[in-house]
Amino acid sequence: KEAEMESVPQGDKTNCLPHKGHEFIPTLYHFPSNCEACSKPLWHVFKPPPALECRRCHVKCHKDHLDKKEDVIAPCK
Repeated sequence: KEAEMESVPQGDKTNCLPHKGHEFIPTLYHFPSNCEACSKPLWHVFKPPPALECRRCHVKCHKDHLDKKEDVIAPCK
């Protein structure tokens, strides 16, 4: 696999979760940020929920949506 990294919020290149062309990186948000799938908050000061951010288009969502195989994320631009 090609390892071209820009700024990765958390983890390393093996953590990438491919989905519909996205390259999701597991991330934790400690600042206000909303899920683009369900528009609920993606962040918490002390215990943020597991989140994902595409390192290509920077779409953000709860990790649960992918874990549950929900079809809520549009394909990567």
